[in-house]
Amino acid sequence: MNSNRVHKAGMTVACITMAFMGVQSTTSAHGSTGPHKDTPLCTTEDGSTQQVCFWDAERQGNGEGRSFYSFNYGEDIVYVK
Repeated sequence: MNSNRVHKAGMTVACITMAFMGVQSTTSAHGSTGPHKDTPLCTTEDGSTQQVCFWDAERQGNGEGRSFYSFNYGEDIVYVK
């Protein structure tokens, strides 16, 4: 495994861990970021244009669906309760 792939895998694990540890609800106002102030809101509904982002289903799109964190340009998705 090359070092870039190992780094990418480590970043994915760290981000997914952060999402599980810190997110219980998406009902509060987040401004232009997700529940973690350093996580930008996704600009597309599948997260495919950003390395890491948060889709707030309650406030984005049609207001329906499930909120999620997107990692690796939409390759890895972690849904929020």
